[in-house]
Amino acid sequence: MSLREDFEQALALHITHLLRLAADRRGGVYVLLNELFYSHTDHDPMGEVEKNLLYRKRRIEKELSTPTVEVTLQTVALDADLKPRWIFGVMFNKNEDSVAWEWLIDSVAVTLEPDDSYGIEYWRFSPKNPWPDDFPVNDETWGLYRRLVTGDSLLKTTDPRL
Repeated sequence: MSLREDFEQALALHITHLLRLAADRRGGVYVLLNELFYSHTDHDPMGEVEKNLLYRKRRIEKELSTPTVEVTLQTVALDADLKPRWIFGVMFNKNEDSVAWEWLIDSVAVTLEPDDSYGIEYWRFSPKNPWPDDFPVNDETWGLYRRLVTGDSLLKTTDPRL
């Protein structure tokens, strides 16, 4: 497996692990989904509901983020079997490891599928920033990004894939 593949797998596993912890804290993934799809019929149909949804979404994002990796929940969709498909945005926060900022990856989209597969997509907001696809799959910078992700995961799990 290349360093790039190691990084991408570690990123997906890291988010999956933190998502499971967040769901376990609430009593299961269905409770987490209820928090996200929550609605109040006895309040103003838009104002209160939107504020409550945004608050719950931000609280979950805070649990998924670490000092080095900021995670935002982009979408959750249910498949035909009512299993969730999650899409997260990931940004790397400024830190002392300046080499990891060499590529200036603006954002990474991570899609977690119900069958435990995942997809990774890279985004850049400035045309001056290079695409990660332009770099060799075994460039050591992939390893630096992986360490940014797994630095916090290793404290919370014994998953050998991390």
